[in-house]
Amino acid sequence: MEHFYAAVNDTIRAQNRARRRAAERARRKRQGSVCAVVAVLVFCVIAGGFCVNKLSGISVSMRETTAPLKSSDESLTGRGKTAADRTSVYSVAQIPDIYSANAVLLDLEKETLLYEKNSSARMYPASLTKIMTAVVAIENISDLNEEIVLSEQLFWPVYTANAATAGFSPGERVRAIDLLYGLLLPSGVECASGLAEYVAGSESAFSDLMNEKAMQLGMKDTHFINATGLHDENHYSTAIDIATLFKYALSETIIFEIITSDRYKTAPTNMSPNGVRFESILFSKMKSAKFPGGKILGGKTGYTNEAGQCLASIAVKDDRLYLLVTAGAGTGAPGGDGIAVENMNVADAFSIYGSIDN
Repeated sequence: MEHFYAAVNDTIRAQNRARRRAAERARRKRQGSVCAVVAVLVFCVIAGGFCVNKLSGISVSMRETTAPLKSSDESLTGRGKTAADRTSVYSVAQIPDIYSANAVLLDLEKETLLYEKNSSARMYPASLTKIMTAVVAIENISDLNEEIVLSEQLFWPVYTANAATAGFSPGERVRAIDLLYGLLLPSGVECASGLAEYVAGSESAFSDLMNEKAMQLGMKDTHFINATGLHDENHYSTAIDIATLFKYALSETIIFEIITSDRYKTAPTNMSPNGVRFESILFSKMKSAKFPGGKILGGKTGYTNEAGQCLASIAVKDDRLYLLVTAGAGTGAPGGDGIAVENMNVADAFSIYGSIDN
């Protein structure tokens, strides 16, 4: 039976390599700096919607398969900010003890560090790793409508670690864009491994690309061993490095669109004729995304026993965008004491965002 699976896996990997060779591998050129894109995203929020589809340079047909990002009555418009208000520098009121051992809060518009806690201390990023997986995949796949075959082999670590999946099966043919949604919304391990195998031939080779990208971004204390975030002592980062990564990732409008989506339905596959439905882990943990004066727009959660509860999120308050990374909740941090308490990372996000003042 092992020989049979090996033969099947060899065939599938050969098919994926052929598709990669057939697709143009040129990286899409980014237009403008991260600051410019963030400014556009701020404009989109102020204008009353997330116009990321119009900003994207990738042709992806998702009209029938993706749910609306947000309804019009949820937009944060009409706050009447004056020019003086728009140029003011916000601060953070005193923040009570939080569960997370590490935290970084950035004002994206002013590119200002508003709050930090052990931001340069090494921590395990868990599934926040998948933010880098998405970045490297997007920058190396020219056509996100390309189908990728999920090999039997890539599911073995999933079964061994009892890791969360998006719901795909061995041998399933899935569009790259659908794997990206499965990667960032339900945090599917098979999506990460499938993208890694497709782009680089193996997860190990893909990790090399992740580390190269980390160096390019100036992530000085980060090292990736895998594309999934499954625990490894040599797989580590810091809160400030993840904030740097997340800020960069949000300049890719496809990632911004996925991160701010609460649900999604894939195109039909050879094994799922009706498609596969996803729900954002973050949105599922919140009764409401709103806090006084603002709203959490989306984010990526992460958890392992060693990493604790982690969260990289983006929020808007008084028409300004903020980025927050927290990690280590429930691993002995103040208020956590190593006790498993549900949604500590989300509770910290509301505490910190709610403390933003002017």
